[in-house]
Amino acid sequence: TSKLFEKYKNNNIILGMSYGINIVDDYLVININAVSKDDKLFIYNIGKDIHKMVIKENDFLRKKKSILKNVIIDFDNIEDVEYTICTSLMMDDEIDYDVYNTVNDMNYNECVRILDIFSNNIGKDNVSIIKTIK
Repeated sequence: TSKLFEKYKNNNIILGMSYGINIVDDYLVININAVSKDDKLFIYNIGKDIHKMVIKENDFLRKKKSILKNVIIDFDNIEDVEYTICTSLMMDDEIDYDVYNTVNDMNYNECVRILDIFSNNIGKDNVSIIKTIK
């Protein structure tokens, strides 16, 4: 959330942060990327904060509408469409772009279940750290 970003930035835990969500076959892959001087401190904090995170149903529905709007808007940009087609062909050898229906079919209870699984597994063996040395 932007609140976490602000908190971490103000406390000098991160210099920058982003996230991404991908659906690959039956798997949901959640990526959290951060530029940090102290990777262990960041992982500790993000794990702690995600574990105590609560998503209200109205926030879930608002975010769902926002994502659906962005999926529609993406089709106004020919480069985004080309990227989507190429990615689908590379990943699946076919054009199978059903993000709209996948997101539209998500419900609040599924979101809470996924957040619970995610928060109980963050910081375990599924963390990759890349260090850039000057």
